Amino acid sequence: MLKKPLLVRILLIILIFAVDLFGSIPLIYRWKENGTLIPSTQASTDISVFFLQNLILLVGPIIIFTIFLMALKKDFTSEMYLRVKGKWQWLGVFALVLCLTGILIYHLITREDRITTICLLIYYVFIIAFSEEFVCRGACTYLLKNEKTVIRFIVPNLLFALMHIFNYSGWGTMTGEYIVTFIRNDMIVLFAVGCFNQALKEKTGTIWIPVLVHAAWDFALAFK
Repeated sequence: MLKKPLLVRILLIILIFAVDLFGSIPLIYRWKENGTLIPSTQASTDISVFFLQNLILLVGPIIIFTIFLMALKKDFTSEMYLRVKGKWQWLGVFALVLCLTGILIYHLITREDRITTICLLIYYVFIIAFSEEFVCRGACTYLLKNEKTVIRFIVPNLLFALMHIFNYSGWGTMTGEYIVTFIRNDMIVLFAVGCFNQALKEKTGTIWIPVLVHAAWDFALAFK
């Protein structure tokens, strides 16, 4: 894959995002239209449906994960930065797990719906943080690993920011005014967050640091 021309690899990255995104968007809009979509902050209303819906939405990332696993074989864990080794990596993971635990305890104390709180922890760590970090900062960044830093950071993280355009609208109608507002107010921030997480992965040598940072941030703001 890395021997293909840069344009071909960028097109592959766009295809990866398309598989991830457009495999789920029609379903979410359909569920919302017929009133069966379970929002994450209401997970306890029907836990089984909530997790079933999100497992269905993970089909795209699972396909991407499987393709890269088969292509990279024994190099998969190292190329995807899935290993945790060394004192500082383990220390960082431990500190972030403690942080997540603290956020969990805070939500359990301050929120009456404790079942939803626990569901949200699972949701943000595995369904959101790990899947997004693996696809964006793992698979897509791998295809650009030999390119200049500016290309390696801009391409996947720009697409990462753009993919949030639907859920930031509350899965509502895409209007021209909303798109302009999203690009002006939210896309720049999301792009910066993506670049920060990628820098964390490359500096720490493990994808689990940005996964846990991503999860902790989203989980802390879950009830905002």
